Formats: sequence, C-alpha cells, structure tokens
Amino acid sequence: MAKTWAAKIKRAMVEIRDFLDEKTVCSVNRDQLPRVYRFAHFWLMVVKSFSRNRGPIRAAALAYTTLLALIPMVAVALSVSTSILRQEGRDQQVDRRVSQFIDKLVENITPPSASATNAP
Repeated sequence: MAKTWAAKIKRAMVEIRDFLDEKTVCSVNRDQLPRVYRFAHFWLMVVKSFSRNRGPIRAAALAYTTLLALIPMVAVALSVSTSILRQEGRDQQVDRRVSQFIDKLVENITPPSASATNAP
C-alpha cells in the first residue's frame, strides 16, 4: 500500500516537472492534449514570459513614474483653471463658489487623515 502511494506521488511530481519544463507539449500533438491542459499551458507560458521580460519591475517603474507625473499635472491644471476662472470684475459670490469647488476637489482627492476619521 505504501509503495503504491509513494509511486503515485513520485509519478505526479515527474508529471508536474515535465509540465513546467514543457516536455509533454513538445513531444505530443497539441490537438491530442485535453483542453484544460492546453489552458494551463497557455497561462504557464504567460507567467514565464512575464517573468522573463521583467514584468514586475516594469510595472513598478510605470506606477512610480505615473505617481511622480501626477503631482505636477494637478498643479498645472489647478493653476490654469484658477487663472481662467479669475477674471476682472467678478462678484464675490462667484469667488466663493470657485473656492468651495476647489476645497471640495482637494477634499475628495486627498485621503482623510487619521485624526479626521476618528473624530466623533
């Protein structure tokens, strides 16, 4: 009984190693393989390619540069919008509405602080 379990585990490990090394796919016609096996092989190739092409490093670099570029873009957008909205001869009601809009925008963009979330 123990020999059969050991043999089954050893056989399963060999099959898994062959699958990860893609030995089975090269030796057999792909149309003869089950659909689940082909699906798993596709995702194995995607993960290997992602790792081989340094995908996590590139994703981290893209996120970092995006966050760095976001701050100047928001600053430019706010300065342009305030310069467009600030015209000569406006009344105080428009000034108040613009300032409320900017305050609400900043309040929604920035995360709340810990003291603000613990307030009763």
